[in-house]
Amino acid sequence: MVTTFNEEDFDERDTGDGGLDLFGYIPLDFRIKNNIPLFFGQCACGKEWKKKIAECESVTWEGNLDFTQTTKPYHMIFMPRSYRQLDGKWINLRNLRNAIVFDRERIVNSLANSSNSFIDRLPASKVIDDIIQNEIPY
Repeated sequence: MVTTFNEEDFDERDTGDGGLDLFGYIPLDFRIKNNIPLFFGQCACGKEWKKKIAECESVTWEGNLDFTQTTKPYHMIFMPRSYRQLDGKWINLRNLRNAIVFDRERIVNSLANSSNSFIDRLPASKVIDDIIQNEIPY
């Protein structure tokens, strides 16, 4: 991916991330450099989390990133709270702005289905296992 950032675009006191917390991609074929799925993620835990979704949308970054060799990124929001109704459906799809949402339930379920040894070594791994095995409400 080609970027158009210049050193003068950043203030020396700027320690922010510009609204992009996570970046990911799936390398499908090392010989073909285009059409690579990209993922931009934003983490949010405050009451104003809905505003953060726009910070990881591709339109926010089009002035500095060239998406002609890749797909436009899927945008994702990660939050440590539940954003579901009692029946498990999302509370309000309009607020999600086509973001892939990782709320507390999806994060825990993703960890439960992971066979990553790194996750198993985390101190919270046993707590998460107990929650999953005993179906303790979170």
